Amino acid sequence: MQMQSQKSLFSWYNELMQLLFPQRNCLLCGEAIEDAGICDDCDHKRRLLLSCSVCATFVDQNEADKLCDNCLAHRRHFKMARAALPYRQLRQQILDFKYQQQTYYKRPFAALLEAAYRQHYQGIAFDAIVPLPITPLRLQERGFNQSELVTGVLARELAIKHQPQLLRRIKDTPPLHSVDCQQRRVLLKGAFLADKAVQSKTVLLVDDIFTTGATSDEASKQLLAAGAEAVYVLTICSSEQL
Repeated sequence: MQMQSQKSLFSWYNELMQLLFPQRNCLLCGEAIEDAGICDDCDHKRRLLLSCSVCATFVDQNEADKLCDNCLAHRRHFKMARAALPYRQLRQQILDFKYQQQTYYKRPFAALLEAAYRQHYQGIAFDAIVPLPITPLRLQERGFNQSELVTGVLARELAIKHQPQLLRRIKDTPPLHSVDCQQRRVLLKGAFLADKAVQSKTVLLVDDIFTTGATSDEASKQLLAAGAEAVYVLTICSSEQL
């Protein structure tokens, strides 16, 4: 309990420092900018990135508008997934956000997601923004759900209802970074529970990282099972199929 209080205090201090001395540098090149996120030049390059036709995996020009290996192997439950940037470009910032209590990153990350949203999802009428949940144990250890911090900002900017209560994580899993897509699917089975209040809603499911898509897919499956009309996924960053 004392450790969580210390983390909360540290997070509060970071938030205060960000309010007093707001970050106004591009996340990628460091150039001074007026708003949070990335500069115009880096955003132009971001918009040229190509993805799998269904999921958020970044691909080269020859593979654009095709299914990536994971989508060929597994049917997806989400309609589409998109990411703002490749993970390699934001790796350190993501790690600092999640594990070093640098919660002020929620604003530049939300700005990135907003830019990706307006590029890929502008014409879709979403009823709710739902962050990918973490277990109560992980929440107690970390002190916050990184996805929920970002979606709180994003929902206000997009004027879409923020409804984290529509999805809960009820099963913990071991670290997934060292296992393949099939193993991830086995480990994640039964990990999420969706609320029936999601019925007939078109949901924007938001997470920080899209790797194989197994986590987002299992969460989407449960949202659909509870009655959601459709689920789209948006993440800060994604892996690349090289």
